[in-house]
Amino acid sequence: LALTHVAGKETLLVADDYAFRWVDTDTGRVWASANLADFMDPSGASDVTANDEVIVLSDVSKSRVYMLDRVTGEKIQKWRGMGTPYGVVLQANGDPIVAEFESGQLIQLSKDDRKARNIIATGLGGPVDMVWADSTSLYVTEATAGLVSRVDINTGEKTILTSGLNQPEGLALLADGQLVVVEAGAQRITQINPATWATTVLAEQLPINAVVPEAPAPVYAPSGIVAGANDVLYISSDREHSVLRLVPH
Repeated sequence: LALTHVAGKETLLVADDYAFRWVDTDTGRVWASANLADFMDPSGASDVTANDEVIVLSDVSKSRVYMLDRVTGEKIQKWRGMGTPYGVVLQANGDPIVAEFESGQLIQLSKDDRKARNIIATGLGGPVDMVWADSTSLYVTEATAGLVSRVDINTGEKTILTSGLNQPEGLALLADGQLVVVEAGAQRITQINPATWATTVLAEQLPINAVVPEAPAPVYAPSGIVAGANDVLYISSDREHSVLRLVPH
């Protein structure tokens, strides 16, 4: 999932087997900018992110990452041979960073040179999702290691924030700096205080963590999460083919 705005309204971008869809968070209306039943390239997505100019998709089934023009939907760049790409984030200069699950690497790509690959971190235990901690570091979920870590993108240095999680996948940042993580193996959402490492379970028994063909175990289709206005949470459900909304109380 990614959170953006369309015509001033809070809107979700949802990665699925047919590239991506838009969802109005007020009404739940779903639409696509192309007929996703027809063949298109990209034809599927594992994760998605966006800024005002572009949309970036990872496709783990084809080992590719795509950059599309946000207005026209036309391909700007395509990176092949990416192994098992999951999480994607955009830097301020528009270059993507990709979490490569099986190699345990974070890889910086160039929007201008599809052959450029800069490995900025190694030795991660199945990285799945990323959010910016600040301008030079990322929070990263490590699904097979059960960790949420902080990685410096300039040095590659990793600091473990929380361990012992059950297959952490989607990751989001709340307005007060707290993290929320989808523990797909336990089918729950957990809140993490980056200052104290304390954890609190926010929701349980969620319809997530389905087995999907042609995707790497145990993550398969990663469970995404984003935080909207007033810390309302949106979670992708691979078991119900839906997006869930969780409202704080």
